[in-house]
Amino acid sequence: MENQNEKIANLHLYISEDCSEADKKIIQLYWKLQDLQFINTPQWIKKEFDITQSQLAKIIATHSTYTLFVLCKNCNSYEKHQVKSQSSFNNVKNLNKLRYSKRFKCDYCEGQEREQH
Repeated sequence: MENQNEKIANLHLYISEDCSEADKKIIQLYWKLQDLQFINTPQWIKKEFDITQSQLAKIIATHSTYTLFVLCKNCNSYEKHQVKSQSSFNNVKNLNKLRYSKRFKCDYCEGQEREQH
């Protein structure tokens, strides 16, 4: 998947090999992005495939992982994040957009800052 945003890189969807074709289709639709925005909502997917929220959550959590790397503004390196839901993805994606709090720092820089204080 090509990335258009230098603050977030190497977006990748992993789908387990023991996943059924029907579940694979659900997963691909669930994680489909355009300009770092999800194209399909969980509500639409549930309606389209006639499944419940708990069924959708189980399919996504059991058979998929989405990884992305977020730029640390402190050291200019990327930190890997793994997510299991669209909301978790959005939380990670927004780490560099926080206006009223500190900018995103990777775990290493956070640790260095704690040691200095």
